[in-house]
Parts: sequence; structure tokens; C-alpha cells
Amino acid sequence: MSFPYSSLPDWSKIKADIIFIPAIGADPRLTWARQTGTERTERLDYEIFDHLGGEARVHLYDHLIEKERKLQIPRQTSEATSEALSDDQHDALIAFRETGRRLDDFGVEDWANRLYEFLFSFQQISARPVLSDRSYQTNRPIIFICHSTGGNVLKHALTKRSEGVPNPIALNTIGITFFGVPHHGSSVLSNDEYVQTVQAHLGLKWKMSGRLRQDFRLRDENQELERLNHRFAVDIVGVKIFNYVEMADTNLRVLTDENSGESTTIIRLCVVDSRSGKLGTPQVPMEDEDFMQLDVTHTDLPRFTDQQDQYDSFVSEIGKLVREFKESDRVEYRLLQKAINTEVKVHVHQFYEDKGSIKILMTQPTLNRFLEVGPSRAIMDEIEGRDKNIRSPRYVFPSK
Repeated sequence: MSFPYSSLPDWSKIKADIIFIPAIGADPRLTWARQTGTERTERLDYEIFDHLGGEARVHLYDHLIEKERKLQIPRQTSEATSEALSDDQHDALIAFRETGRRLDDFGVEDWANRLYEFLFSFQQISARPVLSDRSYQTNRPIIFICHSTGGNVLKHALTKRSEGVPNPIALNTIGITFFGVPHHGSSVLSNDEYVQTVQAHLGLKWKMSGRLRQDFRLRDENQELERLNHRFAVDIVGVKIFNYVEMADTNLRVLTDENSGESTTIIRLCVVDSRSGKLGTPQVPMEDEDFMQLDVTHTDLPRFTDQQDQYDSFVSEIGKLVREFKESDRVEYRLLQKAINTEVKVHVHQFYEDKGSIKILMTQPTLNRFLEVGPSRAIMDEIEGRDKNIRSPRYVFPSK
């Protein structure tokens, strides 16, 4: 993981860091690039940097470390067997395949660990006083801009907890933009038949592994997505959210059963539909979410293809967010977040031993404790007497 591109800083002017996060495995330099009417390539990160006139430092994040990104399959591989390759080509092919197999074991949580560790280190470096001028600001506000599965990675990273200690990255986050993020899962991203076409559309270096696809199953069969959204809603109180969702179908080329599975057909679907792309739900409302639907495909969404007015509006909104930010607002939201985490109690009920029992265990952990350990662990803490701040569990006999 790295920043393959960071804008050159003028420390006296910088007010915020803006970090672009692509889909897992995608090349960040291509995710935000689009062709304009003048046949010129335009990148969203460049446009935002220029619009702010250096008031924000802009970074592209790559989920892959530099060594992984540089690995390539030898060109002759598709036309020749491995025996026909030179020694260097053979070694390159082996390295590519072995790295792919190692990354096959990564789920969203593993990619989030990479992101969190990198951001934490980056934040520590950025906080060092490199100038005697007091205009240098430590712990600058952060704005994240994410595409597709990269948004899920960010949500996991921002909700990481360590013995109740606030997440330092989340505390400094003032804005997040999601482009086509599967907040509630995606059949296209999780089902086997779409693996190759998803890799082609997103420009992934390796195919999404079975382990990773499991994390994007639809929420009806994937409760972890909803638990993540609950934690996220609490940990980003006061953070401005822009959420863009695709309306145009993507042409997905998949294998058919005809001709022994060697024929292909085109299926037209949204990779992430509006139901999954909208973060807030009646159960977990997001008051600061601006939800917008664009008539573009999944890969064209972060490029605002043929959506110039929306493009200009978004760049302007990010500029406004940077320039109008007040530290006093962040302090107020931190106090509110602390109060929510420590003062709000969650009622947890569980049958004693089995559902056939007439006894029900009940406990009331703080919201912070509940989100950190989950309902079963909260009950066990009560049984084992490990949480001294909460009363012992009570047995409740339901009325007949």
C-alpha cells in the first residue's frame, strides 16, 4: 500500500488532506481519469487540487504495495507454454501467481488493516513539526473519496477500535465521498459467474478471490455488512457524506452453458444498484448523507462521464468543505460522539442456554462496548463478571 501520487505541499497553505481510494486491486491512476471533449485526459484529483489552489494536499492510495503493483505476466505467456519462457520471464510468472495466491486469503478486513496501518503511519509523519512557522497544522482534517469496494475497506478502517480508544483516523475525518460502494452487498461482486468481467471492468490486477467475494454477499445473507454500517454510523457523527450511485447498466460478459461453456453472452446489470448503494436505511439513518443517482455505469461513476455539471458541482462542494471547516465544529462533534458511545445503553436479551428455556438473560452495555464486542460477548461478560461497571445479569421470566 502506498501513495503513488501526492501533490507537492506548500505547508503554509495546507488546510486538509484529500485521499482517493479505488476499488481493491484497481490502479488508482486510472480510476479517476476521463477523456474530455478536447481528447485531453482529465483526473479528478488534479482538478480538485487546482480548484483549491494548494489549500489541500491530494493523494492517490493504492491497496497494493509497490512490489505487488509492479508484477506483470510476461506477454508471451498467452501464446506459449511456461517451458518456452526465458528464465526471467518464468520467474516473473511464478512471482505473479504466488502473490495472487497469497492475496486470495485477504478479506475486506485484511485490506482494511493495510489501509489503517498506512494512514496511521502517514498521520504520525504529517504531525511532525517540519517548520518553525506556526501556520503548520498538525492532525489536519481528512477527506476520503472512494470507489466501489474501496469504500467498504475505508469503513472497516474507520471503525477499528482498540480497548475503547477513539480511532485517530476517524476523529480527523470531516468528509467522505462514496462512488458506487456496495454498502449492502452486490450480487455482481459476489457471484462466481461475474469474476472475469468484474476484473476487466474495474481493471483489477488479480481476480476477486472467493474469500473476498464472500464479504460482498447481499445483506440478507451477510449480517456483517449491517453490523459494519451500525458501527460506521456511530463513529462518523458529523462527517459530511456525498454518496453517488449508478443508474446505467454495465455490459457484463459471462460464460453460458452452450457449447460446453465456451460461449459467452452479455448480461446488463448495475454492479451496485441504488438499494445497495444508499448508505442510510430506516434502521440506520444517515442525516449527513447527500444521495445522488447518475445515469452512468459503475466505472464511469467516479469519472462523471458526460456529467459535466455534476462534476463541477462536486469539485466545488469539496472546495467548500475544505475552506469552511472550523475546528470548533469538530470538537463539538467529538464531544457528541463520546456521549453517544458512553452514555447510550443497549438492551441485550438472550435465552439462557437454549431457546427452549423460559429464562432470558438481560444486560445493558454501553453502545461503545456493544459495538466493540457484539451481543453474545456482552452477555458472556456479564456471566463471567468481567465487566465491573455493569450489574450482573438478571433472569427475566416472560409473562404467559
